[in-house]
Amino acid sequence: MKPRFAHPDLFAVAQTRHPEAPDLARIKRDIGIKRGERTARRVDADWMDRALERVRQFALIHDEPFLAENVRDDSAHDGRAWGAIFCKAARKGWIEKVGYAPSASSNLSPKVLWKSLIFTGEAA
Repeated sequence: MKPRFAHPDLFAVAQTRHPEAPDLARIKRDIGIKRGERTARRVDADWMDRALERVRQFALIHDEPFLAENVRDDSAHDGRAWGAIFCKAARKGWIEKVGYAPSASSNLSPKVLWKSLIFTGEAA
């Protein structure tokens, strides 16, 4: 007997998405990061520099992969500003993306897993 209401195949729906959808998602992500960065600079002009240094110090002494939530604090007026910080740290060659892991601060949704590229075991 066939079920009266069949559940849709969610994976089949994903395969039929518009081919430009990932590009649009990246654009929206980048816009969100820029907005968070602008807001943080407006509220506290030096916050970005302090936050970037916090990531560098963390990367110097942590060899295991980590989530942004392990590094960040509540000092940002807008939590999205941390996205810009991690992107800058990656561009500087301090950290790199190595996968995804569940984030406790986001109801276990997957977030970027980072790894230090400058680990020395000692803070500078």
